[in-house]
Amino acid sequence: MNIEARLSLFDREFSVLKVLPKHIHLLATFCLALSLGSCTTDPTGREVETKASAEELLMKGQQYKQAGRIELSRKCLLAAIKTDENSHAAKLATQYLKFNLPKEPITIEAEQRNIIAHNQAKSGDIKAAKNTFANLIKDYPNFEWPYANLAALYAKEHDLEEAETLLRKALSINPDYANARGMLVKLESLRREAKKEQNLKEQIQPD
Repeated sequence: MNIEARLSLFDREFSVLKVLPKHIHLLATFCLALSLGSCTTDPTGREVETKASAEELLMKGQQYKQAGRIELSRKCLLAAIKTDENSHAAKLATQYLKFNLPKEPITIEAEQRNIIAHNQAKSGDIKAAKNTFANLIKDYPNFEWPYANLAALYAKEHDLEEAETLLRKALSINPDYANARGMLVKLESLRREAKKEQNLKEQIQPD
């Protein structure tokens, strides 16, 4: 199957997915980025068509990542780099690979369980989603995404301490994990704003 046919098949598969918003809003200012997907089986398996331009492979790698298909994304990005390592697309693929994908390869089972938890959260079953993420962390402690995804759920419930603990654990596994780092910055900003508000309330005393 050539690259055009594979891309068309890929687009048809993922066009039916309901992807959660990229950010969870907490107290109007706290946005937590999430990478979601569904539990559908990829029609092309784990093989990646490498007879394509670096730009096409970069695009496909980004699409797979947004669908939660980590290792397919990784293969596309690595293929983009290999195809034309001096191109702008290859440089973008290198950066995307470093800052947006897990540091170490992830099993299909871990990928699917991460996606299942996202779909549980999407359906409103937060308790089930938290349990699925927590069990995923237990079984795959070096997979950084579930830590950040579970942190997002705790932050939405205003449990900022637990959220911070999880984010720092994710960053201890992968210091380049851009999503967790950005979430932690927003969390710290939210705390500063909450402290200012509390200080202001303490200064206002009734007669």
